[in-house]
Amino acid sequence: METNTVRNDATLGQVAVLSSNNTLPPISQLPTELLVAVLQFALPQVDFTSQSASFHTRICMKMLYIMRSVTKRWQDIIEGTPSFWTTILSTLPSHVNEASIRRSADLLLSVIYQYPGSANAAKYPSAPEFLDTILHTRQRWSAIALYGTTNMSGYIGDPAPLLQTIIVRSPFPSDHNVQPLELLGGDTTNLRHIDLSDVSIHWKMGCLAQLRCLNLRRVVNDGLTGSHLLDILRASPGLQVLKLEEIRTDIPPNSPVITLHQLKCINLDSCPIGLVQFILQHIRAPSCTKLGLCIDNEREFDASRFINETMNPFSGILLAIHKRSGESEIRLDSDGFYWYTLSSSNANQGLSILIEDQFGPLFIRWVDRILQNEPGLRINFGDGATSSEAVLGSVAHMRCTTKVLIGGGQPREDVSQILKFLGQPLKTSSSLPSLPCLRELTIKCVSWSIEDLLDMVQSRFCGFSKEIVERTLLTILLERGTFSWAGVAWPIIELATLARIREMDGVGCIRLVVGARDSGVLSPTITPHHLKGINLESCSIHFVSFILQQIRIPPCTKLAMGIDDDEGFDVHHFINETLGLLREIIFTIHKRLGESEILLYSDEFHWYTLNSSNTDSRFTSTTSSTFASFIGFIRFSRMNLASDSTSDPRYQYDA
Repeated sequence: METNTVRNDATLGQVAVLSSNNTLPPISQLPTELLVAVLQFALPQVDFTSQSASFHTRICMKMLYIMRSVTKRWQDIIEGTPSFWTTILSTLPSHVNEASIRRSADLLLSVIYQYPGSANAAKYPSAPEFLDTILHTRQRWSAIALYGTTNMSGYIGDPAPLLQTIIVRSPFPSDHNVQPLELLGGDTTNLRHIDLSDVSIHWKMGCLAQLRCLNLRRVVNDGLTGSHLLDILRASPGLQVLKLEEIRTDIPPNSPVITLHQLKCINLDSCPIGLVQFILQHIRAPSCTKLGLCIDNEREFDASRFINETMNPFSGILLAIHKRSGESEIRLDSDGFYWYTLSSSNANQGLSILIEDQFGPLFIRWVDRILQNEPGLRINFGDGATSSEAVLGSVAHMRCTTKVLIGGGQPREDVSQILKFLGQPLKTSSSLPSLPCLRELTIKCVSWSIEDLLDMVQSRFCGFSKEIVERTLLTILLERGTFSWAGVAWPIIELATLARIREMDGVGCIRLVVGARDSGVLSPTITPHHLKGINLESCSIHFVSFILQQIRIPPCTKLAMGIDDDEGFDVHHFINETLGLLREIIFTIHKRLGESEILLYSDEFHWYTLNSSNTDSRFTSTTSSTFASFIGFIRFSRMNLASDSTSDPRYQYDA
């Protein structure tokens, strides 16, 4: 046993000696190739085709120089890895660019010129000056981006045999008197990515081929024709992105349809309807995952032809995009038709079709014909929404509609009409309600009545079979707050009426939402019918907010809280979000007792009811904070209690 002990002690001593000699951190013990990969992964990714490429390049270079200063080994490795130094940016110091060119060895270079703005123009080189410093590297250019300059002939007017990407964003529209540029001196065979804005280019047949991205904005009066566009598309079977914005060209005679199997993104923005229809009628994109159309006010727009002829080949694509995204939305807006998918984390996926000054049952029937019984469509009655009988009648039978949003500045009479519509039976089948597959109703406006919501629920779920009611349980989301952006107070909800709505068969739950955050649920699993009093004394503001946001207490008759001086106390957040959910309870307690009182101290706010014979019916709120912070709360309280208001402007600023 003693022998084993001595042997173990010797082993521990050996380990201790090895550990003391090995003082390098683990990352510095990595092989060079693995360390390079780790450093590369740590640097921010720069999307050269993004408008923010220059900003992210500066961040990347700053991080690179910081990592270079960690140790001598890191410095040698970073400086000796050419792939770290392949981007040249005009707003970097000249010695940094010179070092990057030297350290990049013979690798291909990406060049970015960014106009720094008039205030900083003297600090950075102009476009011609920057060109002079990098002109000797032209044979190595693989990508070039010019932002905010009209001096571009030296960059993209002369040959650059390895150049594959050109991005130009001019600050001004194309000058009609400027001679069009001969792109790369006519040698464009290597180009794969073209992104031009407000640039005058000399177009000719066969000038561009084998493109993967074609993005043109406002390239007008420079000889570009519809035949040129077709020629480019025909010569680029691997095209993945096609974007045209405000392009004005002639419409060539009919030609064979071009199938682009790799085309993922189509975006035609503010182009004449004739050009839009011509492009869409002459291409097929079976792999398309993103489709965007924006059609301005067009007098000659034939909606029926556009839907039934132009868009008919894309019906399957629209359905696939909707299914892949999980949901889409149509906005019932009298200003135009708008059908789009909601925000997606994938920038290469989505749907957006906007047709100005065109709206009616024809477009609704088109969407219904595409989606059929596929769920996930949301109807948005937003600002300027139309709720005419013709429009409501056209959406009533849509089984693809599972959500309805009533928001924006809808007047009360329109909200009442929409809620009444949701409670009516279908004209074609009296056994089904309007929008028979509706599962979610969101009300975000301030002009509505809880009684109208109760009438809708009773009409919708009392007149139909229990099987239908149970199959489409309705979730109701009610946005709550203190005041709208226009200063209009949110309506006070009678909690007793809200409870009656929740108890209806067919209502799955009621959620109270503050802004974009879900703040609470009235659900079958929560039955706070016996909770009469709440007292939160000297608890942290975070705990108080959490408790009050998590519970719903319709029968509460006594409410007390005391919040000590708390550094993390955000008075506006507490009033608008936390107490905003309790407005009806506070109002009911005040109304039941007939009066309440506010004490105005310089460092404390105290609001309480006066003595009551019923110890279970009162409220009190004490908070230590600055007096000025609670001017808005006093005003908020007065508006809740519907009492007289003061004309003193000092008491209006936070209302």
